[in-house]
Amino acid sequence: MALLKRKHTPPPKRDVSYYKESLRKDFDHRCAYCKNHEAVEGGSKNFEIDHYKPLCKFRGLKFTYSNLFYSCKECNRTKWSYYPNSLQMGLGEYILNPCDHDFEEHYDMNDPEWKGKTVTAFWNITKLRLNSPRRVKVRKDEIFALSKIDELSSNEKELLQIISDDRLQEPLLSEAKEDLVRIQDEIAFYRRKTIEITD
Repeated sequence: MALLKRKHTPPPKRDVSYYKESLRKDFDHRCAYCKNHEAVEGGSKNFEIDHYKPLCKFRGLKFTYSNLFYSCKECNRTKWSYYPNSLQMGLGEYILNPCDHDFEEHYDMNDPEWKGKTVTAFWNITKLRLNSPRRVKVRKDEIFALSKIDELSSNEKELLQIISDDRLQEPLLSEAKEDLVRIQDEIAFYRRKTIEITD
């Protein structure tokens, strides 16, 4: 996972909510901090616009798009108005910014429970509660759903090949087509649990 590159540059507006749709797309419908997708957080209604540099200290950045982040409610409320002083910055006690910090250099995200590779990552895991039981379960569920999608997609491909070879006679052809529909429904079900964009 490389640095997040914003693709949108919406015109300046004096209404922060105006930026939400562009932020959704720029952050790939995922929280900037915990990386949970909208699909597992109940949709975009459970996401907020976070001011990375908080308004209590940086009033002039209220409508600055580069300071706005797409955040799940849990991360936004946990981070809230935190911004490090120079001592905290020196100790690595700052919130990782996916536009400035490559998360793969800081976190090992291969397992449902993230592990820190740096002091700052360890601090972020604690500060933002990135390994709360709910978040770990969400990641486990997503990993399971993705493995089911892979398995079912392989079955779908095989069935499509068998059907297109035109070697099956009735009633086997009808059964194969029914199986194909069932597999496609299951794939759709697991996609909704992982990567489907929801409103």
